[in-house]
Amino acid sequence: MLMKAIYLSESQLERKFYDSVKRIGGLPLKFISPGRAGVPDRIVLMPEGKIYFVELKKPNGKISMIQDYIFKNFAALGFKVHIINSVESLEKFLKVITDGTSNF
Repeated sequence: MLMKAIYLSESQLERKFYDSVKRIGGLPLKFISPGRAGVPDRIVLMPEGKIYFVELKKPNGKISMIQDYIFKNFAALGFKVHIINSVESLEKFLKVITDGTSNF
């Protein structure tokens, strides 16, 4: 049986993201960097000093050229920016932060 994908608006997905991270003991902070465009939407702080960067997008949303540049700078420093644009990608991210899998 085929499963139908669940699509949420970006604001609905952000609410689900926020609630899900809080429920598992994390702190999903809005990331605002005055004077620096393109930074990820959220910084997620988890127990044991774990930090994750998240960009939330609407379904089929694309990162901008400046975001691509900034995310590559983060990667050069060893930080992955997780792109969440669906319930499925949110569930994968939650798996990463709860059991330490890193193939997301």
